[in-house]
This record gives sequence, C-alpha cells and structure tokens, in this order.
Amino acid sequence: MLVSCNDPEVYDHPFKHVIYRDVIKTSFDELSASIDDVAEKNSFRLKQNENFHKIEVKSASGRLQKLLDFMASDDLAALCAQHFNIPNLEADPSFDGGGLTITGVGKYLRYHYDFPYSNSAKGYRVVNALLYLSNPKIKGGNLHLLDPGSGTVEASIEPFFGTLAIFATSGKTPHGVSRIFGYPRVSINSYFYAQAPLDERYEPSKTEWIDTIKGMKH
Repeated sequence: MLVSCNDPEVYDHPFKHVIYRDVIKTSFDELSASIDDVAEKNSFRLKQNENFHKIEVKSASGRLQKLLDFMASDDLAALCAQHFNIPNLEADPSFDGGGLTITGVGKYLRYHYDFPYSNSAKGYRVVNALLYLSNPKIKGGNLHLLDPGSGTVEASIEPFFGTLAIFATSGKTPHGVSRIFGYPRVSINSYFYAQAPLDERYEPSKTEWIDTIKGMKH
C-alpha cells in the first residue's frame, strides 16, 4: 500500500483540522523525477493572477496516479466523514479546483474562503484534503489557518513530504499559503462534497479573497 494513515493529530483551533504524518510509503527521491516530468510536460497549464500561481494536473502515471487515486477515493472520503461527522461525503475524481498542484518559488496563495458549490462535482464543498509532495528542503509554503474573527494566523502547517492535512471548509474557515522559498510547493489537493453546505451559502459563488482584519467575517 502506497499510503497509510495512522496516528492522527486532531486540533480544534482556530477551527478543526487533522494532520497525518509520513503517510506516503516511498521517499521524495523516488518520486522527484516523476514530479519534475509532470511539471515540464504541463507547464502550459500554468494559472496565475494576483491571488495564486499554480500548475494543476488532473492525471499522471505510475505512483503519482496512485496517489491521485487515493486522494479521490471512497476510503479517504470515509476517513474525512468520520473526523468531521459529515455523512455521505462524495469524492471528486475530476479534481475541480485541485489535483496535482505545483506552485513556484516566490509565490503564495492569498487568504480566502473556498467557493461553496462545484458545478462539476454537483455538490457543496465541505472538506479540503492536501497531501504534500514537496522537496523536504522547501522553506515557506505553509498552510495558514486564520481565526475567522480577528484574521490572525493561528495555525501553520509546513508542507513536508508525506504530510496529509484535512480541514472542513465553509465561510468560517479562512486559509491561505505563505510565500515559498527554495523549492516549489507540490501537493495533491482534493475536495469532498455533501448535499448541503456547512454554512448559509447555498447559492453558487466564487472564491472569496480577503486581505486584512477589516475584510474578515465576524
């Protein structure tokens, strides 16, 4: 088995999130050539603006595809459902807004609230899962979880190879990624869906980008 999730770390602040360490049963060195090859072949898929910078790849081959398959699996959906007490979670094999994601040095992901509804998945996004494949020497690129009232960063998750981070997503779970140094930030981003949102946002909408404490929801 390429992925094994044991000994979860469960945190409630600033909102519930779960971390598994060392879940990938291979090394970065064994995957690095495949990651570099995917990045080179898919460089034309680069998406960037003032809010984010990334290459998104929805399919690969070999062990990378097996990792993608796990991140869109019923097994991971069941694990997320258990942690967040959300029944009947559905995975999204199309990876709407996610997939194998590569973000370059010097870039970041601006703080935001995720969009609530996916036309592709036909459901409400309620759980985010990120599996990190970054070079162990990466600096920065931390996942920041913000207090929804003050806007302060209350948790910071480093993108170490083999770390799986999971959190529920709603209009009360602002997050983003700090600036990246040394090596690109590589992850598989997947989302899980339910038939109702975790908040009042029933109408489809776009990602809500936020800047400062002034822009936070109370």
